[in-house]
Amino acid sequence: GEVALRDSGLTLAEAKQVIANSVEQAHKLEGLAEGLLQLSRRRDKTTPLRPVSLEEIANEAMNAVIAQAQAKHITIEENAPHVPIMADRASLVQVVIILLDNAIKYSPKYSTIRLEGAREGAYGTLRVRDEGTGIADVDLPHIFERFYRADVSRSKQGYGLGLSIAQKIIAQHNGAIAVQSTGKTGSVFVVKIPLAKL
Repeated sequence: GEVALRDSGLTLAEAKQVIANSVEQAHKLEGLAEGLLQLSRRRDKTTPLRPVSLEEIANEAMNAVIAQAQAKHITIEENAPHVPIMADRASLVQVVIILLDNAIKYSPKYSTIRLEGAREGAYGTLRVRDEGTGIADVDLPHIFERFYRADVSRSKQGYGLGLSIAQKIIAQHNGAIAVQSTGKTGSVFVVKIPLAKL
């Protein structure tokens, strides 16, 4: 904020905007830092995994972002069955929130995001499909690297840190996370978690 005000070339309105952007960015970083802190605490001990259904995870994550989606007139269609998986509920919900948050950021107004669950072999899967700008082929191999930033249109928000947190959490679940994108008509993030043996 101070730096902006010292630059006499800025009008008061412009200075206020710079400060507002800085504050918003600080809040985002604070949230991500908290996520990393939780992760580092968990890394020392094995996270206890308990049976929880795909439906519960999907519902909880969707409720956390629904206001954000509505603000952009984005519809979230959720269809996740009552399939039990082995998970640390809180951290897996955080993963789905990260994926939905990115989908909302990079989707146009009045579009639809689909959150779909299924049983596939020995895994429960959750897919987040958006109708956004897609991810360029050149960026796909790097999408889960911390601080990786794709082309200019995405770099303002930077999604590397959130996705690197997601990947670490999924690894702790003995699962997998992947992305499919045509580069033009949206992206699909797929999370696979081992089924609960009840």
